[in-house]
Amino acid sequence: VAALLQEYAVDLTPAKLEAVLETTARDVEGAPASTGDDLVTGAGLIDARAALDEFPAADAGPDQTVAAGSNVTLAAPVPRTTRPSRPSPGRRSPDHP
Repeated sequence: VAALLQEYAVDLTPAKLEAVLETTARDVEGAPASTGDDLVTGAGLIDARAALDEFPAADAGPDQTVAAGSNVTLAAPVPRTTRPSRPSPGRRSPDHP
């Protein structure tokens, strides 16, 4: 959850992250836990949705609506770079006897 929050809010400091997780956690009650922050369950269970809601949503720009039956062309994916091939373990390349 912490890694996902840091990806969403890139300027999130460790102190702010800890504070958000603690303040949005769901309390765990019942023996041996007690109401509120305690030595058994700490601040409680992490509530990822509540923690995420602490940050404003990023604006992705104007929404685009497509009418039913319309043709839509999406941008082509960016090609992945490939690594140079390597000889299989135990085999030598033709350049090396």
